[in-house]
Amino acid sequence: MRLDLIFALSLAGLGSNIALRLVDPLVPTIAGEFGLSVTTVATLATAYALPYALFQPVLGPVGDAIGKALLIRASLVVLACGLVMCALAPNFPSLVAARIICGMAAGGIIPAAFAMIGDRIPMADRQVAISRLLLLIFIAQIAGAGGAGALSTVFGWRGVLLSAAAVTASVAAFTFTTLTPREGVVRKKPSISSAIAGYREVFANPQAVPLFLLAFLEGTAVFATHPYVASILKARENVDAFEAGMVIGSFGVGALGYTLVVKQLVATLGPRRMAIIGALFAGGALALFAFGRDWRIDCALFFIFGFSFLMLHNPLQAVATELSATARGSSVALFALSLFLGQAVGPPIFGAASFLAGNLPMILAEAAIVASLGVLAARFVLVDRKKT
Repeated sequence: MRLDLIFALSLAGLGSNIALRLVDPLVPTIAGEFGLSVTTVATLATAYALPYALFQPVLGPVGDAIGKALLIRASLVVLACGLVMCALAPNFPSLVAARIICGMAAGGIIPAAFAMIGDRIPMADRQVAISRLLLLIFIAQIAGAGGAGALSTVFGWRGVLLSAAAVTASVAAFTFTTLTPREGVVRKKPSISSAIAGYREVFANPQAVPLFLLAFLEGTAVFATHPYVASILKARENVDAFEAGMVIGSFGVGALGYTLVVKQLVATLGPRRMAIIGALFAGGALALFAFGRDWRIDCALFFIFGFSFLMLHNPLQAVATELSATARGSSVALFALSLFLGQAVGPPIFGAASFLAGNLPMILAEAAIVASLGVLAARFVLVDRKKT
């Protein structure tokens, strides 16, 4: 297995993912500074996820045309600049605009990294390779959520964002020396016609539509609550950003734990049973969080949530890399578009519905959807085979 490639891509993913959940535990703090409601400031999650999703149809073909390594390098540079702009934002509209730039840039990193794995690592080893890539990505999520909550008490939310910008800029500099394009690869010039042809090839695969629909539902249901965890814990226990960061970060710790045992899980269960069991446990952990009364127990529940989510998500991600051998960047981009479009619409739906019905029924509804995804994945997308 290309461990050197996976390490370089993992660092790129770390630089990208550290910005993903960074703002979630800071929502009440930012709301207090700008004099806004938590529901309004929670839209920062949408401001990141929506451009991440909507730019995938552009970024996928660009990566296929100019090379995914070059796309990743450029995206990291722009992301670092966007994080600086977030930290210096004088008002909330400026913060939203900077967050949109971050989402657009981040969309050119992790999906391209998954596509590179598809280009350079055979399918027999690909699910394990993807899990190794996810290792540092979820370390970044732990640092982004847990570190943000802790550091904000010392440096404030602006200092947290500047720290993330420095990490991302360092990663960008590193990839310029280690992440190199393949030599001798014949690439098509970027064009609308070639992009359309690539997408036609992807959708010619009968797994494509059900896979993308499942990714959308997964993004919507799994991540709808994340931006509200801080306010939920504040209302329940009167705790602050540190404790919220620990709970949200535990999701990443659980996902990290998954990456350490994925090889054994694949060999023992196969992708279909992994998805079913993972979805059931993820839904169950989320449902128990709805009745939580102690943030320490919530940390344990979010650990289970993160571990089980990866049992569902990782097999789907592997299928996304195999939909098309010649338009792999486009297929992974469409998968990312579906996932992050779900992440973009989930928080506003949760916020509006919980305002009317309360947090408890909304979290339980979310948990029920998550629990059902494994059966749907096993029925319409996944096929058991050794070393998928």
